[in-house]
Amino acid sequence: MIYRRDKSANPKFVNMHSKDVSKVISNMWKNESDEVKMLFEALARKSVEIYSELYHDYKYKLKYKLKSKNFFVYKFKLKKDIDKMSIKFILN
Repeated sequence: MIYRRDKSANPKFVNMHSKDVSKVISNMWKNESDEVKMLFEALARKSVEIYSELYHDYKYKLKYKLKSKNFFVYKFKLKKDIDKMSIKFILN
């Protein structure tokens, strides 16, 4: 990811689609020397370390899964003061 971000900043990728940029940069990565690969892998490890320090208390919490495609169901589930009967009445 760090390698791609670094290389995609090059002006020659400005008018290219993202998938094409990824293909070109992938080929560039395959042709890089071991020293360059080791450098970017070290940067990636350092990035993970910094991220872990910044967000050490973060824990992913799954939110409501929509059981209906209707947006109003999701909107009303978030409001605790509205009971289920009123939701059914509104949707029917």
